[in-house]
Amino acid sequence: MDLIEMAEQWDSYAERMAVATQSLGEYDQAQARVAQLAQATSRPIDETREAFIALSPALREIGLGFDQAWMQ
Repeated sequence: MDLIEMAEQWDSYAERMAVATQSLGEYDQAQARVAQLAQATSRPIDETREAFIALSPALREIGLGFDQAWMQ
């Protein structure tokens, strides 16, 4: 993967994380929590990011805020 592809991949990821979060503060917390979860579970960070992005809207739909769902 060359530098341009890596930058495009990061932009896509950052955009999707922004949609999955509701504020800049939540975005920053999510970035840190995703890194912590990936390390704690010995899973690739890309996999953990995708799980966060996929689950966030569903958790919000059932009434769980970011702190309730991800900061446990």
